[in-house]
Amino acid sequence: MHKAEQIWYKMMENLEQVEFRQPEVFSPFCEVLDIDNNQQNQICVNYNGMYRYESILGPLFRNKEISREDKLWLNDVLLHFLFTMEFRSGISKKELHIRRKMQEILQEYYGSDEKKCYEELEVINKYQIAEGLLRQDRIGASVMLFAEMCTKVLGNCVLYKNAVEAKTIILNCSKRIKENLLYKDEIWLLKQLFLPIDYELRVYVDGTIGIIGEDSTMVPGKVVLF
Repeated sequence: MHKAEQIWYKMMENLEQVEFRQPEVFSPFCEVLDIDNNQQNQICVNYNGMYRYESILGPLFRNKEISREDKLWLNDVLLHFLFTMEFRSGISKKELHIRRKMQEILQEYYGSDEKKCYEELEVINKYQIAEGLLRQDRIGASVMLFAEMCTKVLGNCVLYKNAVEAKTIILNCSKRIKENLLYKDEIWLLKQLFLPIDYELRVYVDGTIGIIGEDSTMVPGKVVLF
């Protein structure tokens, strides 16, 4: 494991145990010089603060009115504060890729109509769709992923796979989708982005296909024959 990775893992475990020391001799191209454990179970890190925070720490070490001892103490305090800020505001690699995927949709990588529909969605649904596309890039399009995205975005819905017509997926939704154009747009967008190209989608709203044991599908007067 790289030294820079080691320090990040140590800080995630317990930042208070880490003591930062600015070495007198260092390379401007090296961030972490060495990591040691002392007798008090403290993790002493010879860390080059100029690598990442020169604009903050540079003036401190150039100030001739502050003693070397005080500079080292202030350096340790400032680095603890700066790393805490990074933990609170930083994003993971996965989060970065999701945000890039959101930008790709808005830049019409998936089509202009898809972009317009995407812009109308709630923020949480925008995020879920971008995360789904990221997974699709990795594992490929699948009926299972399409079903999962429908459940996340549409909420109360049931999907059926036709045993007779293997390439037909049946989506049963609540009445609110019939009354709200936005939900119709969401179904269209999910179909465009996630349904495998050789599959057909049929949508049922007023009625439901009954499944014994699933109370939400066994509604008197609503069960239809298929």
